[in-house]
Amino acid sequence: MGLLLLLPACDAKNDQPSPSAPPTLVADTTPILNPDKPEQIFTAVCTACHGPNGEGNRELNAPSIAALPTYYSTNQLRKFQNDIRGAEPGDDTGAQMRAIAHSLPADAIDPLADHIAALPRVPTQNTLGGNPEPGKNYFEWYCAECHRINGSGELFFGSPPLIGLPDWYLAAQIKKFQSGLRGVHPDDVNGKKMLIPSERLLTEQEIKDLLAYIAVLAEKYQPKPKR
Repeated sequence: MGLLLLLPACDAKNDQPSPSAPPTLVADTTPILNPDKPEQIFTAVCTACHGPNGEGNRELNAPSIAALPTYYSTNQLRKFQNDIRGAEPGDDTGAQMRAIAHSLPADAIDPLADHIAALPRVPTQNTLGGNPEPGKNYFEWYCAECHRINGSGELFFGSPPLIGLPDWYLAAQIKKFQSGLRGVHPDDVNGKKMLIPSERLLTEQEIKDLLAYIAVLAEKYQPKPKR
């Protein structure tokens, strides 16, 4: 029988544990995870928060992960496993992912990441009400060099595609970089690259405007239908 991981339930508005909500019990299914069946691994450890198609769930602070490149999902899961990410005090949602990552056998990460990469992307939408016109400048100044002008990410830099991540999630990650909850571990080389760009976004409105432009890019660069 597997163990049960006790994870704090979070308040979606402030990304903090809710005092009234009971903790969530998540089964540690490590003994039954078969690397040859990544779809079963995904169902066992990912769908409860991220949805059956990796579409995400805002109420659970779980972003869409569908179509994230294998290189990115692999790197992030290993960061969680090695306590490079999700171990900083106050990073409650990161701590949940860290617990899940620790339940994964090492040889299950690559096939799971391949499965996630094959899921249909959920394009970023402007849910925060930002203005994409000034956001275009912020994107070109702070993001395009690593994430490319179309926001599709870059293997060489280890940067994810931004156009498949929710704007509310991206806003939360920028704030984590600004507050020292991400990118501060000595071994988080790629995370450190985000510290300076995040610090240059000085106001809440600037962040919203940047993310509004990423939503424009997501609409412009829709995935091509498979033949």
